[in-house]
Parts: sequence; C-alpha cells; structure tokens
Amino acid sequence: VRKANEAGVTLVAVVLDLTVPGGMGGAEAVSQIKQLIPNVPVIAASGYAEDPVIAQPQDYGFDGSLAKPYRMQELSAILEKLSKKNQPDH
Repeated sequence: VRKANEAGVTLVAVVLDLTVPGGMGGAEAVSQIKQLIPNVPVIAASGYAEDPVIAQPQDYGFDGSLAKPYRMQELSAILEKLSKKNQPDH
C-alpha cells in the first residue's frame, strides 16, 4: 500500500486478511493504511467468521468485512456499497 501510494496509484479499496503467519495481520495494518490514505475503504477478510472484527469491523477501524471463502459477488457488493458511501452528495 505504501509503495502504491508513493507511486501515485489510486487505490479504490484494500482487502486485508486478519491473520498473516509470520507477518503483519490486518488488525495491525489498518491504522497504518488509514494514516497514509485516510479515505480508502479497508475491508477485513478472515476464515474465522466468529472473529469480532468480522462481526463489527467499524469497531476496529475497518469499513467492512468479508468471511472467507468469499465469492466475487460478495466482494462486488461490498465494494459497491462502500463506493456509494464515499460519494459526495449532489
């Protein structure tokens, strides 16, 4: 995300896995991403559907969540919902 931002790439959303063995998981990364690009929607993804982040993503700094495995239709629906939420009122 940092490299894309520095290169001038416009991100429409970021999907983060909550658990990354040996790496930074989504719960740790979301605040860093929001500091870099405050308005980018960040979506939590996890195979642990009972994880509280999946149930209440906004409480953890996320804009939405997906339980894995998810289908393209579910990803499309959340991206559409978040894009409408981020559009200015006319």
